[in-house]
Amino acid sequence: MLFNAAAVKYLFYHPMDMIRLVEASHGNCFYISYHYYLPDCAYKDRKALNHFVESLVQSNHLSLLGSILGRSNKGADGFFPHEFIRDLLEALNNEKLDEEVYIGYLNSRGVRTVTDGTALRHRASQFVEAAHSLAIAYPHTAAILQDVAEDYMQEARRDRLHSELYP
Repeated sequence: MLFNAAAVKYLFYHPMDMIRLVEASHGNCFYISYHYYLPDCAYKDRKALNHFVESLVQSNHLSLLGSILGRSNKGADGFFPHEFIRDLLEALNNEKLDEEVYIGYLNSRGVRTVTDGTALRHRASQFVEAAHSLAIAYPHTAAILQDVAEDYMQEARRDRLHSELYP
């Protein structure tokens, strides 16, 4: 199963078909969780995005939804996730979904190389700054960003230690 742009868009506008695929096979669920991304139209059509999200929430597929939202685009302000996603996270007020978005973001980062941790500390500070900037309007998003920042800091500490032990 490969996701071309047409398939991505189709599943976005027909989320029940995605749910049927996921429920038909654990392999489908795994594949979609790690390879499906929101199409560009999701960031222009708030009503369709709401329908997509509500369908997955009502069918109790929060983990799948979190994986997908964790790979969402940045917003106009340059902060992850897009404003539409932030609004949905606030409206849903679901800590389990927030956790799944955090995990989805971490899983989307892919392979990395071990360095001295400088770049990771810088990345962490960017996420802290974003969390502070968004905290009032988007407390759920800010909490996710703080968690991501802490993860980057933990990796930076491990990398620095590794670079000192194995120069």
